[in-house]
Amino acid sequence: MAQAGSEEIIVDRRPSLDLDVHVVDKTQWMDADDAQPVKGFNNVSIRCKIAEATTVDDYGYPVGETSIVVLHQYFDAKRKKWSGDTASSEINPHAYVSIRTQDGVIHGLKDRFKTCIKSYLDQLVREKRPIPLAFLADRVYPDAICCLMANGIRCVEKFASIEDGEPMNVLMDAFRDADMSTWAHRVPEFRQKAREMLQNLGVRLSDAPEDEPRSVGRPRKAA
Repeated sequence: MAQAGSEEIIVDRRPSLDLDVHVVDKTQWMDADDAQPVKGFNNVSIRCKIAEATTVDDYGYPVGETSIVVLHQYFDAKRKKWSGDTASSEINPHAYVSIRTQDGVIHGLKDRFKTCIKSYLDQLVREKRPIPLAFLADRVYPDAICCLMANGIRCVEKFASIEDGEPMNVLMDAFRDADMSTWAHRVPEFRQKAREMLQNLGVRLSDAPEDEPRSVGRPRKAA
């Protein structure tokens, strides 16, 4: 079993991810908070862990941004072992939060894997690494998060440090240009939510990392 911080290249035992993806496991396996029923099984146990996945080219260099994914498996009660298939769910603003529908609640990643996600966020704080903005989606509308990301704000620390005056006005104008005028005047309120999140995590804005989330080091391609 891979230990936290270990590195590996995706292989066929993880068919839900593309093969040319470099993966770094960031947490240990742990029980999921909300083990949703799996068809054909009763009293199913689900375990999960957080990983950072980066697509690499033929020379092993990263292509695009690193994605944060939740890897999860279910326990096969008949065979009395964990399933060989590992599903992956990318953490993005819309997938992060639960939504209510006429048929009930569709549980988001935060509710399903809350303990594991908290462990990963604590690790980012210890390592003084920036917190991806998607993790703010339980405090700010997911569509608003997407608008911020489209305008170059990729981490919570950067959003929380936006100053009043011209920088804030530019950001509010970006919401108006994106047909989100009803939220434009609430951008300072959204910024406050980001500051509250950092405070809850024990991060002082003056000590927050300035770098945007990115791949760590050069991924190694499988031989």
